[in-house]
Amino acid sequence: MKYDMNDIENIADFSEALRAVCEDIMNGIPKSRACESHGVSLTMFNKIMHGLKKTTAKDGIAPPPEH
Repeated sequence: MKYDMNDIENIADFSEALRAVCEDIMNGIPKSRACESHGVSLTMFNKIMHGLKKTTAKDGIAPPPEH
């Protein structure tokens, strides 16, 4: 699949939103509210987390520490 600069900018923006969601969650804000306030669907957040756990387990990579 070929990507253009707009695609790269979109993923960069999305990663910033994910970081903000994670920071809110680490500060005690409920996951659903954190996702909503940063424009990230709760379903997408959960899919990413599931995929991350699945990938790290399959590849033998230690998952990031949980807070």
